[in-house]
Amino acid sequence: MDAILREMYNAKHGEPERAAYQLPENLETYFVAKASKDAAGDVQ
Repeated sequence: MDAILREMYNAKHGEPERAAYQLPENLETYFVAKASKDAAGDVQ
């Protein structure tokens, strides 16, 4: 029974390795600007 459950619920079974997610440049720029604005206290 353990072997069956291990095969059914093994998280890595049949899944390809994922590459790290790369944040698009426009979103990276947005978050940098937002962080500096929030640090300055200009929160709306």
